[in-house]
Amino acid sequence: MRIVVATDGNPRAPQTFSGSSARMVAGLEAAGALAGAVDVKPHWLSRAEQAASYDRDRLRWHQRFWSGASPAGPAVRRAMSALGRAQVARIADVDAVLQISGWYDARPAGSSALLATYQDANGTLWTQRPDLALDPQAAGLRRAREAERRTYARMDVVCTMSEWSRRSFIDDYGVHPDRVVAVGAGPNLDALPPVAERVPGPPRVLFVGRTFGRKGGPELLEGFRALHARDPRATLDVVGPPPGPEQPGVTWHGPVYHRPTLNGLYARATIFALPSRYEGFGIPFLEGMAHGLPCVGARVCAVPEVVLDGETGLLVPPGDPRALGEALVALAEDPARGVAMGRAGRAAVEDRWTWEGTGRRIVDALSGRSASGGRHRRPTTPAIA
Repeated sequence: MRIVVATDGNPRAPQTFSGSSARMVAGLEAAGALAGAVDVKPHWLSRAEQAASYDRDRLRWHQRFWSGASPAGPAVRRAMSALGRAQVARIADVDAVLQISGWYDARPAGSSALLATYQDANGTLWTQRPDLALDPQAAGLRRAREAERRTYARMDVVCTMSEWSRRSFIDDYGVHPDRVVAVGAGPNLDALPPVAERVPGPPRVLFVGRTFGRKGGPELLEGFRALHARDPRATLDVVGPPPGPEQPGVTWHGPVYHRPTLNGLYARATIFALPSRYEGFGIPFLEGMAHGLPCVGARVCAVPEVVLDGETGLLVPPGDPRALGEALVALAEDPARGVAMGRAGRAAVEDRWTWEGTGRRIVDALSGRSASGGRHRRPTTPAIA
């Protein structure tokens, strides 16, 4: 099986899809299946779409760009398809084109290669996020969803990170269940780190996430007050967002791009907490588990598939700071339980959540199939008319 990966950006760059693109490419390479990797959205095209997405409200500007809902969206998608097809056509003996997107079709005309995609979520799930600043029924967003729907209708295989996402492709997009396969993901780490020896001491909570509100940061600050009131030695390290309000025990680190520094924060932590209200998958949890940490998250999206409640961490209702505080206190007051959960999480990463394993599962999902051009798609009522 020879697979060409197509991505919206440099496939091997750490910033493309938060590093998941480069890790997935490496997983296919390890499986001996990588025929090439192409960038279908060069910088100039991305800049043009950013300009066309402009809104005085920065959040709406950002979301319009990332959802492909700008007035330039159709032209950008056509350009991405043309650029992708031209690059893939120059690679010999391609068995499958694997895209990390549903915005374009990079399979050359007349090619017998499979067309597949690898996704954490999709546009329909994306519009369920609590911080959505766009009108889901606005023309641009509807147009983008329909373009996405047409692309998925042509897909021979849809590979997803989770069962939660898999169900959406089946229920919301009408893709035949046999054509949708959950293949997992892995932590965005160069190698699994050694697990730090955690000696008895004060509870140290770690949060890693850039979008503080959507990631449940305000609830975590409030829930942490309960832990700090119980044990004034408790600390909370916040990585990602700009500094927020001063609060006893809380340290704001801002973005941390230096991996050894971030690994050091994981190593000194005793609990990883990310109570997101919406999470496309939850790769930061895998990083916490890889470092042997018990995880605290919200019972939303794919998180229950990643963090097994009572086994590798604790799950609470989304947006519930009281329940969050109780979970933090429970782990802090029973450190042996936290250590056991951390060990179970590390074992789960080693057994299931690796990019090498993901690469093998993608190859297995594509092997033995023939290009159908979407003929196996089942009828559906559109989720967005």
